[in-house]
Amino acid sequence: MIFIYCGSIMVGLAVIFQIIKPRREIKIYGYYSYLAGLDEAIYRYAQKIAKLYLLLCGLGQIGLGIMIHFVKLDRLIYVWIFAEMFLILFYYAFVEQKLTTKLKKENKFPIGYQNLDERERQKIKLEKGLRK
Repeated sequence: MIFIYCGSIMVGLAVIFQIIKPRREIKIYGYYSYLAGLDEAIYRYAQKIAKLYLLLCGLGQIGLGIMIHFVKLDRLIYVWIFAEMFLILFYYAFVEQKLTTKLKKENKFPIGYQNLDERERQKIKLEKGLRK
């Protein structure tokens, strides 16, 4: 049931974002990140993509929750709460990946910006090189 509740909240937020467009000046709601705040056009694109992925992830979670309920696996609540955290994180990962690809395609990607995954890979390569 946790997937149905959280998915319903995500779909509700997507509908609210569709009705009341998030504005850059009012930071009460909307999708905000460093990459989304670089440019006005990128900000509007981030809101559009965030709204779409919020709706898709919410509908997917509702579907998953209904399947779990019909299979009668509701009693594994701790497993589902743990899994729910990762499913919510997928939303942010999808939006940031889309923003990164759009900014790189338009040559607007910030020069000093480092992806944390790439930085960790470089650190591991450096440590392996020092151990030899």
